[in-house]
Amino acid sequence: MAARPSRCDSVVTRKEVRDLSSSEWKIVSDTIARMQELGWFTYFASLHEIYFPVVHGQSQFLPFHRRLIRHFEMVGQRINPEFALPYWNEFPDYRNPAKSKVLTDRLLGGNGQGGDKCVMDGVQANWTMHYPSDHCLRRDFDRGDAIQAWHSTEFI
Repeated sequence: MAARPSRCDSVVTRKEVRDLSSSEWKIVSDTIARMQELGWFTYFASLHEIYFPVVHGQSQFLPFHRRLIRHFEMVGQRINPEFALPYWNEFPDYRNPAKSKVLTDRLLGGNGQGGDKCVMDGVQANWTMHYPSDHCLRRDFDRGDAIQAWHSTEFI
């Protein structure tokens, strides 16, 4: 008799970031802040850079990033089992990405400030990144305070 497949102990549902309740966003923001404190962003940044030339522009691009995101989420779930990495449906924002609610102080923060373009608001405000060397988390919109429109999903 064949063994029955094991059942998942828990199922995580990823939501669009703008659909999260304030308590769900608090779980996400607290968890990623703790991941940053523990050095996990350094780990994922180095891993991404190591594999960048091998996967970008290659058939491995989607499987690699799918696994990287799942690994990131699993680390977050060790910190808080309720953690689920939200996704960003950028379609509503493709014409004017800089005006997205995602890039506001309530969520990820906006354009970087000052000469170094350091992120000063949102969940990643005032973060120090440690890979490859210490620096602020930077965000530099490609058109000053705007971002060039992205391709619509119909185009892609």
